[in-house]
Amino acid sequence: RTLLAQGAVCQAPDTECQLPAVCNGQDSTCPDLTNRPDGTTCSLGQNRTGVCYAGACSSLHEGFCRSKDPSLEGCVLPGAECIRTCAKNGVCAAYEQACRVSSSQGAPMW
Repeated sequence: RTLLAQGAVCQAPDTECQLPAVCNGQDSTCPDLTNRPDGTTCSLGQNRTGVCYAGACSSLHEGFCRSKDPSLEGCVLPGAECIRTCAKNGVCAAYEQACRVSSSQGAPMW
């Protein structure tokens, strides 16, 4: 059997937030795809910039929102792109307002 050379691409990435899988020149199996680092810039289309999060191109705020509560999603409010915004149940709002963060508890209160 002839193996592909080290560095030969054996699987293309599924998203722009993944790296191609490459052969190591010694094994016959292709390694799993790996994700680009969270925070890597990517394109959401329609001239919108996003960031990679867990292998997918997401809203700029996705990582922040998920770190606060896994049920939250990142979103962007038109005209308020520089405000941290999260969505729950399809409703997008500024994080502090939407979550009604309690200063005594420091946790979102949906």
